[in-house]
Amino acid sequence: MKFQPGQSGNPTGRPKGARHKTTLAIESLLDGEAEALTRKVIEKAKEGDLAALKLCLDRLLPMRKGTRPVFRATATGGHFGNDEFSWEQPLEAA
Repeated sequence: MKFQPGQSGNPTGRPKGARHKTTLAIESLLDGEAEALTRKVIEKAKEGDLAALKLCLDRLLPMRKGTRPVFRATATGGHFGNDEFSWEQPLEAA
C-alpha cells in the first residue's frame, strides 16, 4: 500500500530526545573512560601526533556549517615571501 502524497508513514516520527542504539552502545563502552581518553589525545597532540592534533582542533574550533575550507597552493613549498600570499610575508625584526 502506497502512502498518499505528502503523508508520512510515521507521522509522529522518532520521539524527541530518543537516541540511536549504536550511540547508546558506544557511550556504555566509553562510560568512565572519557576523561582518560581526552587527556591521552591531548598528550599525543602535544607530542606532535598530527591526527591527535586535528582531533583536538576539530573539537575546539569546528568548521561552521555552510562553509568549506579554502585550499590554495600555500603548503606546497616555495610560497613564503610570495606577494600573492600577503599573510606570509616576512616581518622585519624589531
